[in-house]
Amino acid sequence: MDKNRRKQEKIKKKWINELQIKEFSPIHIIQIPQKAEIAWNCVQKYWEILLDKDVGERVITHELGHLYFPKKVNDLRLLPKLAKPEKKKNLNKAMHKLINPLVDNFVDYYLLDIDNYYNLWVKEKREILEYGTYLCDFKAFYQRIGDFMCEYLNCLYILKDDNKNQLHSKIEHWLAQIEKSILVISNFNEVNLEFLKNKLDQFKELRTIRDSERILLFFYEIITEIGKIFDYKYWDKNMIIKQFDIIFNFQP
Repeated sequence: MDKNRRKQEKIKKKWINELQIKEFSPIHIIQIPQKAEIAWNCVQKYWEILLDKDVGERVITHELGHLYFPKKVNDLRLLPKLAKPEKKKNLNKAMHKLINPLVDNFVDYYLLDIDNYYNLWVKEKREILEYGTYLCDFKAFYQRIGDFMCEYLNCLYILKDDNKNQLHSKIEHWLAQIEKSILVISNFNEVNLEFLKNKLDQFKELRTIRDSERILLFFYEIITEIGKIFDYKYWDKNMIIKQFDIIFNFQP
């Protein structure tokens, strides 16, 4: 085991204890270039954290947070595995990538309860905002929208007020770049974008109430709204319902 791997294993062990999620053990780290996700191994029946060898503490903690968040809201449908693995071939990857940033923000918000996580998170967020350039030339429409939803919720509802005030101009510049990248997409205009923001603002209330049914419905309404904006060109209502059954075993 190399030095980086030993360090990642040490971080994993520390945060499994901090988050009190030992019931999900064993959790194995698999080093894969340019990866950062947690997944259920249906064959071996254990959790795997797929990580680039250079990934550090914040990301490892966040991935473990995908086990912590469902535990805190007492709903294992929110675990990062398909509720019905046999239907995986029918998963719509674009829709899945739009749902992920919504889940990520709940994960990060719930992790704020744990000492030091916010310090790790805000350090990374500050670096992103300081860099200040959104690179989107090779990103599909759903990746840009996913990035916007993630950063909008990050900056408005995860970032603490003192940091928000310090970084105000950088936040505005950052979000404006992502918005601009979305507005060049066919069917997406400023009215649509404002309506999407209004929907996203429900996060402010939902982040604190621990009502998994309402959280799942929030995800469903956001994805339905995006589908509607595109005149259901990429997915219709029936497909959205089927995808939520596949991903969450949830029927709205």
